[in-house]
Amino acid sequence: MVTDKDSLVDAFRRNGFYMPKVTEAFLTVKFLLGVRKKHNFLPMTEDIKKKQCADPPPKKFVAEETAQALYDCSDNMAAGGLLTDDELWKVPAMKRTAKHLRKRPANLDWMLDVLATINKNHEYFHKDYSKPKKLVAEDELVAGDKLVENADGFFDSLPLAKNAKKKYRLNLNGPSKADKERKKLLRMQKAAEKLQQQLVQQ
Repeated sequence: MVTDKDSLVDAFRRNGFYMPKVTEAFLTVKFLLGVRKKHNFLPMTEDIKKKQCADPPPKKFVAEETAQALYDCSDNMAAGGLLTDDELWKVPAMKRTAKHLRKRPANLDWMLDVLATINKNHEYFHKDYSKPKKLVAEDELVAGDKLVENADGFFDSLPLAKNAKKKYRLNLNGPSKADKERKKLLRMQKAAEKLQQQLVQQ
């Protein structure tokens, strides 16, 4: 008996649908009820063809690629006459699922499995594929709290530094005026403490 979202997902799974994780934003009750009415689309487990992605990109990129694959697949099936009259509902349903997926990504494994089923030759499944490295925009280049001078483009398109924590940053602009004042004050304090110790010893 279906009493909540978990039991509803279980019912779909027992009926052969290939289900994302129940905790994902993609899997809403409204969406599932739409699948029952053939308003939305979910693949069947028996149709899934998995492929290995050795270095998966972030979820938002996989969601976009999977959504586009669903959209293109629906057009190709319609244009190629691959659907019977009883299956024509899949064309708009797949497009609605693609739109939903762009807004609410599912778990990474599920999206990659769906993508592999639709397009087994996608670049994500190539042996030499590596996810793109994050590039640093010019306005993200900072030294201390200031922008690094980059008029010559020297720092353009660099990968993001692994040690991005503030304590590891190089101060490429040199010490600021405030830093100089702090160091001067520290030297004065140390000199005063040394003088006081000498006076006490006398």
